[in-house]
Amino acid sequence: MFGTSVGLSVGLVGALTMSGGAGRRYLVFLLRARWEKILPLRLGAFLDWACEAGLMRLSGPAYQFRHREFQHWLAAHPRPVGEGVAPVATPSPCRRGRPEP
Repeated sequence: MFGTSVGLSVGLVGALTMSGGAGRRYLVFLLRARWEKILPLRLGAFLDWACEAGLMRLSGPAYQFRHREFQHWLAAHPRPVGEGVAPVATPSPCRRGRPEP
């Protein structure tokens, strides 16, 4: 067990010192974002899934939200539901302006 942890530590330090500046910054960004639970570790796979699910689209080198309302909702609710945040009941866009049955 000790040998494995030392090997992984030495490998990580070696990879950080040998890699280029942009690659190192990206790796540090991913590790820090994962540590703070801001983004998933496999960010590329997550973005591919979001495109396949229809939540985002790839426009050149950038990802865009397909629906502005979804983007605004995410900005208003930065923490996931279940971490002490009660879900907010918002009217469906289909039912706005219509009386409830």
